[in-house]
Amino acid sequence: MKTLVLCGGAGTRLRAVLNGTPKPLAVVEGKPMLEWILISLRARGLSDVTLCTGYKSEAIENYFGDGNRLGMHLEYAREAQPLGTAGAVRAALPDGPSGTTLILNGDSYTPVDIHRLLAEHRLNGARASLWLVPVDDRTAYGAVDLGSDGWIRAFREKTPEQTPGLISAGVYLIERPVIDEMPPDCPLSLENDILPRLGRQRVHGVVGGGPFVDIGTPDSYRLAGHIMKDEFARLAGQSSSDRGVEAWARNRLAQSAQTISLTADECTDQIIGAARVIGAAFQTGSKLLLCGNGGSAADCQHVAAEFVNLLRKDFPRRALPAIALTTDTSILTAVANDVGYESVFARQVEALGKPGDVLLVISTSGRSPSVLRALDAARRIGMTTIGLVGMGAARRTQVDFAIEVPNSDTQLVQEALLPIEHVLCETVERFFLEEWRSP
Repeated sequence: MKTLVLCGGAGTRLRAVLNGTPKPLAVVEGKPMLEWILISLRARGLSDVTLCTGYKSEAIENYFGDGNRLGMHLEYAREAQPLGTAGAVRAALPDGPSGTTLILNGDSYTPVDIHRLLAEHRLNGARASLWLVPVDDRTAYGAVDLGSDGWIRAFREKTPEQTPGLISAGVYLIERPVIDEMPPDCPLSLENDILPRLGRQRVHGVVGGGPFVDIGTPDSYRLAGHIMKDEFARLAGQSSSDRGVEAWARNRLAQSAQTISLTADECTDQIIGAARVIGAAFQTGSKLLLCGNGGSAADCQHVAAEFVNLLRKDFPRRALPAIALTTDTSILTAVANDVGYESVFARQVEALGKPGDVLLVISTSGRSPSVLRALDAARRIGMTTIGLVGMGAARRTQVDFAIEVPNSDTQLVQEALLPIEHVLCETVERFFLEEWRSP
């Protein structure tokens, strides 16, 4: 999940108070406001952050650097001209893979539960989600009308009347198609120009508690330390404890679960197509060969073992001919020594493969020369090829059938492989073998 913090505003209302210091560096309880926001993100396991800077960007970049001092990795997207909140997001993400982006304002703070926000965002299939907080007096803010079903009905303008209501806390989750619809290099506001256009049942609201502070005016800035004193003291203590590690671990597991969830959405048809091919090969007396490197080699052995033996003991069937080309150390070392490692799988495919057989390659990147040569050998023989790969790798491997995990991070791809492999095997067993039970 990409994380952006918007900190490019000029802060004109605070200039007389800050004496030229950019608003994100305004000190609250001993640290710049932006530093508290980054500490809170790190405590929640989000350590890779892009700062969208504009006014006096050099001062912000000089203060935070690459983020190493905070135990983070920081990048910068600098506006050439003021673009507003939506324009800054579009400029920071000119292109990229599909997925969810977390966006925070750099001049406000509330203790947001990012995991809850993301869970409800995914559960409801929202195009955008906002973290909302209740206030007794919304005269300084525009209000948000939230339906009983959790969908935002309307964004209200500021009112001179002192009335309670829900306001946006400046924390957003937005899907990539929404960002792609924003015109580039155009000053736009998220809450005034983009989110209201999405319509009903497109923008979801999640209500949190408090406290909440926005340092946009001299009065709110003076009160910020008083309002946030206990929260920032808690955050400072948390940053030096194991709770930050716990939050990171929880977020890391959530990333894995999110990748598997996206895999279910995008890869089910691909898995069924591959299972149909493997089942047809077994049915006609052909076999399955498997190859891959490193962790993928272990996956090949796992899949072969499930087919030869059984996946489920309560679902007996005959043994199925599957061979992992990653196991014979004499063959592997002989070919690597005499011919070159790039040929360790291709030589075995040439020796064992027949027309009608299937070669399943497992590669997170699709760049391994040993895998690519094995595919070339299989095509020459007349075998069908299947690739279990990471995002973007299918076009490099040029397999007949691809199961492409919708992520390019090696670890996350590997973590999605096991459920795919089990579903692939069980689909072959249950649906694409006419006589699956043992005699």
